[in-house]
Amino acid sequence: MPIRTDSTEKQIWLTLWKQLGEAITDSHHPFRFLVLGSSNGDLINQRYVVLRDMDDDLNLYVFSDNRTQKVNDLIKNSNCSALFYHQEERVQVRMNGKAEFLNSVDKEPYWNIIHGEAIKAYSSVKSPGTSIQDWGDAYEWDESIGFENFSVIRIIPQEIEMLQLNKLEHLRIRFSRSEDWKGQKLVP
Repeated sequence: MPIRTDSTEKQIWLTLWKQLGEAITDSHHPFRFLVLGSSNGDLINQRYVVLRDMDDDLNLYVFSDNRTQKVNDLIKNSNCSALFYHQEERVQVRMNGKAEFLNSVDKEPYWNIIHGEAIKAYSSVKSPGTSIQDWGDAYEWDESIGFENFSVIRIIPQEIEMLQLNKLEHLRIRFSRSEDWKGQKLVP
């Protein structure tokens, strides 16, 4: 992927979205897992999530149990961040955006692709983060509540920065939705 000094802004932009698209279908791609940041008052919460989809409007989609802290955070404050890192290429991608939740009709196609044991991620009788006395208390499931607890979070990027690490010649560029995704080179 690397950004090179002879890369145009358009080439960098297209490469970024190609890599994100590959992360959706390739479970070993470094961008498959991203750090999603949200805020809860003065606290910043970060956690790894799985990139599940991307649409033609460049929105990203991740799944969650709707009883989690991240969902509560994003309901109160839709501002969020996403952080990707490609270790082999030494590329960092940071996104600032807004989070939205799909309604029942729109999330159903995503629910329909979840099968087998994966349904348990949304079917825990106890809510994520609930205190327990014994580890075994966490493993009680009711699959009939899975769809009700399932959330699809749409991340609508507002600004994206890429940083190519290269010894003393790092390269950095920012793209903003408000500027029709025109690239702006930055001092690293």
